[in-house]
Amino acid sequence: MKIRTATVIATAGLCAPILTVGLAGCNNGRSPVAPSSPATSNGAGPTGGAIPIAGIVYDTAYRALPGARIEVIDGPQAGLSTVSASNGEFRLVGVFGDTTRFVATKDGHLAATSTLGPFCAQCQPNRWIFFNLEEPVPPPDLTGDWQVTFETSACTGLPSELQTRSYDATIALAPPEAHPDARWLFAVTMSNVPFLSDYKEFHIAAAGNYLGFPENDGPVLIEQLDPTTSLSYNALGITNGVITGASAGPIITTGFESTEYRSSIAHIDCAGNNRLTLTRR
Repeated sequence: MKIRTATVIATAGLCAPILTVGLAGCNNGRSPVAPSSPATSNGAGPTGGAIPIAGIVYDTAYRALPGARIEVIDGPQAGLSTVSASNGEFRLVGVFGDTTRFVATKDGHLAATSTLGPFCAQCQPNRWIFFNLEEPVPPPDLTGDWQVTFETSACTGLPSELQTRSYDATIALAPPEAHPDARWLFAVTMSNVPFLSDYKEFHIAAAGNYLGFPENDGPVLIEQLDPTTSLSYNALGITNGVITGASAGPIITTGFESTEYRSSIAHIDCAGNNRLTLTRR
């Protein structure tokens, strides 16, 4: 299992996949950001076979980290480095292979080492690398049984019994397929309710006491109310279009973008000041 949503950023008109290998469309409505700092080198300059690469540095709650230093550890470009921009993005050009190692560092975070991701034909550039830098303090333990409640703000046409829905859920550490180093990534799995098989769980990523929700685009959970009727909750950790996240504790609250109701005779999309609450049982 991996995190389902593929969030996409647009920088200078180029698409970059985030979190998953899958690629969605460019979101060209986002504002451009300043480019990353020029690369500096203590080693050999690029030679034949040099390729452009790009990447993004996040914390473990998937917040972009500006000002992180990224350095090539080995290979012909050992010592080449750059600094991430305001959106966490960086770019380098050099002779890099599948086994070339890169390290990302930033004050207040633990260093992380990684290699290039697989070739992506649709992406520009074709090779990307992503880092999640941990904080020195361990993440909170969210594992256990919880009640998950979705409260939809006033919405014309949505049946009253669907405006507040509570579900039993279990939180566990995400399996290695979701992220190989995930001591800070949790899977929230709904139980005892007929959710669609691919839409019955979501994830919470922890950085210290801050909690992020990686699935912040599109439908996350879809409950099958009857053979022709469904109720979906879309884009978690969002309040009125702004990423808000949450704080760890026995009660966790954040927003979500919308509730969507579909039946054979109606389609209702309830966007607004919706509320998601997780309560430890």
